[in-house]
Amino acid sequence: MFLKDLIKNGDLHGADVAIVGVPFDDGVVVEGGRKGAFLAPSCIREQLHKYHKVYNLKHDIDLSALKICDLGDLDFSGKNVGEVHEKILRDMSGIFEKYPVVIVLGGGHDSSYSTIRAFSGVRKGLISGINLDAHTDVKNRDDFGSGTIFGRVIREGFLKGENFAEMGMHDNFSEKEDVEFLRKNNCLIVPFFCIDENGVEASFSDTVSKVKGENTLFMSVDIDCVAEAFAPGCSAPSSDGFSPWEVIRLSYLAGRQKGMELFEVMEVNPEFDIDNRTCRLAATMIVAFLTGLVESKCVK
Repeated sequence: MFLKDLIKNGDLHGADVAIVGVPFDDGVVVEGGRKGAFLAPSCIREQLHKYHKVYNLKHDIDLSALKICDLGDLDFSGKNVGEVHEKILRDMSGIFEKYPVVIVLGGGHDSSYSTIRAFSGVRKGLISGINLDAHTDVKNRDDFGSGTIFGRVIREGFLKGENFAEMGMHDNFSEKEDVEFLRKNNCLIVPFFCIDENGVEASFSDTVSKVKGENTLFMSVDIDCVAEAFAPGCSAPSSDGFSPWEVIRLSYLAGRQKGMELFEVMEVNPEFDIDNRTCRLAATMIVAFLTGLVESKCVK
């Protein structure tokens, strides 16, 4: 059975998981990144439907008991940047109210600002989060640039610093003042070199134990945390970074983590992909997340 046979289009009463696409990337351009991530949702879906089956050999997990719906893409036709973010806030709030777990297909990381605002609003501010990213994305500006999003949600009080972790940042990809902002706000900093030294399992477990508390969780993955050789189709490529195995494993661990209710795969850019390599990796990460989610329901 293919995964496409399990995913139902449109609203599905009692669904365990909702998938939604956010085809927007204006904030990437503001940061000097490569435009094209707005094309990602449809391309990730294509790879999700094309190759993946519901059974996982390694974990002996079958996804067929999951009820999954695909709500399609948010429609931003004719809207300016401010209106786009208000629509994301409004529509995502309704989705979080209705579905226990949400997977976002991005799209520029800039949209996560309003997705996280919606998540925080529906969960009454009781949220913790992990940003798996080559960059910190905490620049102090008033625009909706993709490099500002996590700084904005912390400064505006939607997410407490002590409940937030930056994982996977690359060397020479962050300003010193941005790292100092994270430290000042008691955010957890777990650079790529630390994960490389300690391993993904220990790093993820330690991170969750330090930031989660009793809160619900989100994990936002910027695909640029993966080395460009494996993920050429991204907005801001880097020669260093995770291997496919590592980021797939982290996605599985995220799904297995109790209280993980939002999983985003962002900044996939089909314009620069090679043979759908990056879109296929993003799809595989989503399947790994679903596999972890099913296992978490089975573990006593």
